[in-house]
Amino acid sequence: YQPDSDAPARELESFRSRIRGARAVVVSVANPYGASFARAALKSGVPTYVVSVLSPAFALDVGAVDGSVAVYNFCQESFAAAFAVLSGAMEGKGVLPIARSP
Repeated sequence: YQPDSDAPARELESFRSRIRGARAVVVSVANPYGASFARAALKSGVPTYVVSVLSPAFALDVGAVDGSVAVYNFCQESFAAAFAVLSGAMEGKGVLPIARSP
């Protein structure tokens, strides 16, 4: 399985129209395809939060998001923990396995 490097323009336009007027958006980023949705959300001006799944590498180039958390599995418990951290209900712990530039 090799995801495309970017989402098709048609999908991104549909995404942009759906988030118009939203108070915030959470984007799951597991590959370059998902990262293109996070970049589109940022460009729209909607507060954007990223749940980086499996490897945080693909979320590093998204831009300055309002919040982010890395999880290393697609299971329900990982997403529950991610939303608990993003909402402030739980403190995130751990260290990214790769360097993040400021």
